[in-house]
Amino acid sequence: MFDYAIRWLDINAGLLEQMGIAVIEQYETPEDAEVASFHVDFAGSTSAGRLTLWETGDCDVELLDIPLDQPQYLEHLEVYDNSDIDSAYRFLLDVILQRR
Repeated sequence: MFDYAIRWLDINAGLLEQMGIAVIEQYETPEDAEVASFHVDFAGSTSAGRLTLWETGDCDVELLDIPLDQPQYLEHLEVYDNSDIDSAYRFLLDVILQRR
């Protein structure tokens, strides 16, 4: 699951740039972690977001209002396959773009 999430970023790098969204950080826990996870941080002009995936299939989408430096949004999703990961990314990017 994490491999696809990482590959998604590479495949969509040009689209993200056109949308004015930057990938700030991506991190995958070590294989020996108690619960493996992957997160990626995005930033737009006025908001930033984080998508976190766990090996359990849980996914959190978080949004931060940059000028206020305050959390603005949190949504919990469940992902079962690559199409769910696509949907989670699109959901987060839509939320970031709506906050412009």
